[in-house]
Amino acid sequence: LHPKSSDAWVLYTLEFYQTVRDALSRDGIFIQWVPFQRLSVAEFKSIVRTFQAVFPHASLWFCHGISKTGLYGSHTLLVGTPERLRIDLGRLSRRLAEPRVAADMRPWALATPVDLLETFVCGEDRLREWAGDGPLNTDDLPYVQYETKYSLGPECTAAVFAPLLESVWPYLYNTGSAGQARSLQAELQEHVRANALMLTGRFKEAIALLPRDPKFRKYAANLSFGRRWVREVAAYYADNARALIWLAGRAMALPDNWEDAVALYRRAVALEPNNAVAHSNLGFALASAGRLDAAIAEYLSALRIDPRLAAAHNNLAVALEAQGR
Repeated sequence: LHPKSSDAWVLYTLEFYQTVRDALSRDGIFIQWVPFQRLSVAEFKSIVRTFQAVFPHASLWFCHGISKTGLYGSHTLLVGTPERLRIDLGRLSRRLAEPRVAADMRPWALATPVDLLETFVCGEDRLREWAGDGPLNTDDLPYVQYETKYSLGPECTAAVFAPLLESVWPYLYNTGSAGQARSLQAELQEHVRANALMLTGRFKEAIALLPRDPKFRKYAANLSFGRRWVREVAAYYADNARALIWLAGRAMALPDNWEDAVALYRRAVALEPNNAVAHSNLGFALASAGRLDAAIAEYLSALRIDPRLAAAHNNLAVALEAQGR
């Protein structure tokens, strides 16, 4: 339920959070899924400020992964606890070891304490400092639902959260022997580094940092399958320009997969030489692969076919600017 949707914006206001707080027991915890796509950074910060106005001991968590067809997906969670966050590692380990819990969590690579704890982004102090000052989201002034001056500025993407990352280690207690504690602390810090790479789209580097981790092994397998899936479906639709254009877009959504996209767009252009969109998209794939001269030639081809194609004008300007022209 997105904060801008007509039926869900009320779930992100001060009054809603107060209603939740009043319904909780003294030791109750409130966890809210917060999708950040289609929000500006300022709008997301408004939600955080509103949440912390009612749940001052809020921490931010981040779930992300790579689907079986190689696409990256992500969302955030705000967690409000009655006191400053403290996690009993021994108790958490025992709960995760319960057979029914483990069976539910294992398919998502969330079955061990590290698997779960590595989704931590930051605690209340860093979160409050990042959110800063500004308006709260209320029932009578729901800034986030509407397009306002706060909708301007940078878009909220996964990369926005990378500078916020900190280890969950200082929030843990009952961490075992000194040797176990040192090992766990080092492992959690490695995950912070890997997640910073993931959030900024550097998936191959992240996987290389933790090649034996079950979650990151799953990412690697899904990336590989995703590339193979695009190629095999493209072979089936080898004479269908429309399908090839769509598949090239999917190829571009996979990390470091520009050349596959270029090959598919070239095949589409060969099938439909007067398809301006295919030429323009081919130009974008070439530019993304760093081949600006070839990209400019494709943008110009697109504009000869359709002088009103806005995307080709825009991307041609970007490519020329990159060349200092």
